[in-house]
Amino acid sequence: MKAIQIQSHGGPEVLKVTTVPDPKPGAGEVLVRIKASAINPLDGIVRMGYFPIAKKPPVILGEEAAGVVERAGAGLKAGERVIVYGGGLGVFRDGTWAELVAVPAPSLRRLPKGIAFEDGAALPNVGITAYGALRTAELKAGEILVVLGATGGVGSAGVQIGKAMGARVIAVVSTPEKAAKIQTLGADHVVALSGAPLAEQVQQLTAGKGADAVLDPIGGEAAGKALAALGSFGRLVHLGYSAGMSLTFNSLDLIAKPSRILGFNIFMVPADRSAKDLAEVMAMAARKKYRAVVDKTFPMAQVAEATRHLEGRKGVGKVVLVI
Repeated sequence: MKAIQIQSHGGPEVLKVTTVPDPKPGAGEVLVRIKASAINPLDGIVRMGYFPIAKKPPVILGEEAAGVVERAGAGLKAGERVIVYGGGLGVFRDGTWAELVAVPAPSLRRLPKGIAFEDGAALPNVGITAYGALRTAELKAGEILVVLGATGGVGSAGVQIGKAMGARVIAVVSTPEKAAKIQTLGADHVVALSGAPLAEQVQQLTAGKGADAVLDPIGGEAAGKALAALGSFGRLVHLGYSAGMSLTFNSLDLIAKPSRILGFNIFMVPADRSAKDLAEVMAMAARKKYRAVVDKTFPMAQVAEATRHLEGRKGVGKVVLVI
């Protein structure tokens, strides 16, 4: 079969399509023919060798995909459409950037009707990340949620899932030019960091109350700006650092109006809780309350170009390989 297998750590140039033996399913595993597989920031971290506990090269990357069951097993029939996610794929074992993959049965979910393979491949990772973070924030119906990085994978998922949980959502984008696509996801308001100070914009939209919760998948200076936008007893959940690993806060934003900063790491979520989160996210997708935002698709042969597109933050939403 064809697969994207790295032989060494490095930049996008180490991503090559090669031919490797077809995988042989072990006990409790199901063979799936992959139709589409998403590209995630973690793929780049593993590729560069920055995830020390990951499988060493040679390794096939890819942690989420959609495809069809190649051979019946674990209660699934041959030809059934499935989502593939979890179990350390692309990190601790060979992943989904391949024509075929053998995966543990718990890593499979039926793909809801009406959802294309490309969209299905982009659903699970950002969905359960956003949902788990909002669960950690104890977001309640009727509360005001600010979502940073709303044009990214986790951010665009957070906008939709926040709405599905009953929140009033203020989506934050870098520039006004990126606002249009996010408005189609149901955000109540879209504001730009390049405009007036974020706290001022949120205050105006909330009649001076401020936000109850912030979903922060980007970090950097934006985290401090979002903290300032919280109201009393608000919660900021920090889960990513694409804009920088150093966070700058004004101490008065923590003590003048009591608030909390919470950290969230998808890899620290227990397996049973993660499975429940995924079930909730898939149910939202089946009810049309959550959909993947796919910015662009690429063929396998253009994986290096696709990776550069993602890492350059050139689009809105996810990047997907068509296998």
